[in-house]
Amino acid sequence: MGVTVMDKKLSWNSLIEGVTLSELRQIGDDRGTVLHMLRSDAPEFTRFGECYFSEVLPGAIKAWKRHRAQTQNLAVPMGRIRMVIYDDREGSATRGQVQALELGRPDAYLRLRIPPGVWYGFTCVSPAPALLVNCADLPHEPGETEARPSEDAGIPYRWEGTAPMTQGKPERLIRLSKSCLGPAEKRAVLAVLDGEFLGMGGEVRQFEQALTEFFGRPAVCVVNGTAALHLAVQACGMGPGDEVLVPSLTYVASFQAISATGAKPVACDIDPETCFLDWRDAERRVTARTKAVMPVHYTGGLGDLEGFSALARRHGLRVIEDAAHALGGTYGGKRVGSFGDVACFSFDGIKNVTSGEGGCVVTDDASVLRKIQDARLLGVEKDTEKRYTGRRSWEFDVTAQGWRYHMSSVMAAIGLEQLKRLPEMAATRQRLARCYDERLRTHPRIRPLPRDYNTVVPHIYVVRIQGAWDRETLRTQLLEKGIQTGIHYQPNHVLSLYRDAAALPLPATETVFPDLLTLPLHPDVTEQDVEFICTQLQALLHD
Repeated sequence: MGVTVMDKKLSWNSLIEGVTLSELRQIGDDRGTVLHMLRSDAPEFTRFGECYFSEVLPGAIKAWKRHRAQTQNLAVPMGRIRMVIYDDREGSATRGQVQALELGRPDAYLRLRIPPGVWYGFTCVSPAPALLVNCADLPHEPGETEARPSEDAGIPYRWEGTAPMTQGKPERLIRLSKSCLGPAEKRAVLAVLDGEFLGMGGEVRQFEQALTEFFGRPAVCVVNGTAALHLAVQACGMGPGDEVLVPSLTYVASFQAISATGAKPVACDIDPETCFLDWRDAERRVTARTKAVMPVHYTGGLGDLEGFSALARRHGLRVIEDAAHALGGTYGGKRVGSFGDVACFSFDGIKNVTSGEGGCVVTDDASVLRKIQDARLLGVEKDTEKRYTGRRSWEFDVTAQGWRYHMSSVMAAIGLEQLKRLPEMAATRQRLARCYDERLRTHPRIRPLPRDYNTVVPHIYVVRIQGAWDRETLRTQLLEKGIQTGIHYQPNHVLSLYRDAAALPLPATETVFPDLLTLPLHPDVTEQDVEFICTQLQALLHD
């Protein structure tokens, strides 16, 4: 794929001719990014922060002039920079020509020359904002390595040649997780700011309607995924004296959401192969006080939902799914969240879809929905409809504990645009996870978690590393090579607050946890990144 101009697909490192300037108004790359076009002799050229990058940091990339007004020079950092150039200069042999370039090498800066009067736009596919070196730090004395126009191409703005990276520094940081936003999200936020109503307004209603259409049943939005779990547990009637079955291997948010209602989280063991909650172990922990089970869709997979449903029927339990990792996935041909009792999703900054912060609860239970709608607005009854229209209740009643958990219109505006991009971003996550599997599955010590990436849209990519190793030493070594890693998650029953959550041992959890390592996964990771990560990981384990 490449860019789209005049409804034509233009592959990277290729060109088309006969394009007018008006046809450049909507140039997009295959990630849906509209490139911000600048003219090389325009005053905006030196205000490079006005160009759109997938991650903009002032001063991260600077422009400078060496030949006065005759030629513009840029230093492009290592990583992949996608660039579109449009030449409509009078007398130019290539007038009306659009060229799409993919530039950058993992060990170099590229110095680019742009003739005056040429239009150009950038996207930064693999930025390294913390490690960029300003242009002033690059060599520019006679004899330096410098890009030269490619004569044989007949195009005066195709560049070659490199300047070496600073020694001793990683080439760039491949982040573990990150937000992946574009100009559509920025425009949506600006529209809300221009409307000067930032609280829970019409955008929240629109986002809820879009989610309801997506899931095929009602959704209610809240401020974050933890709030979604908390309100779901509360709306399902749990409180002091009640117990909820939940895997110990989950983020502390799952436990906090339960204990916030006064109920007790009961730590359960996992299946050591999949790291999903083991429903058989959970059943051994059922008591007369047990009111619900909370399966956690770890990494985006779902485990044995039929087993949990059967467990719930046998003991009269609610099933509240912690689906924070699983948006976009399917189970038995149906979307995660489109079936079952209650499902809770997260839209925080690094999830499969982000709204900055945010979450939602999806259920067919009208009573649960109504209770959550009121509880998110401090328990003010029937205030939701007024908030959707920019109003609020001045005379009201409160009959149950509520919280300030509503979603803002700014958050919903981001979420609406992100939801449109979910098919594309989900496919990228699945493709990258398959690349990891293919590269790592034959290593004698590395065990990828078994997932079907035809149905699972992974939020994170976790492996088990067996044999003698020191996790923190390995993580430090990988970071020195520019690879950020994580640990998902420290078991909750070892935390001071929840040490009494496990009445029975958790042997699988305690065996598996020391083996876990999370590798970078998000839509801005490339297949080349995956190859580099796997090569470095395997080399370090071999050493």
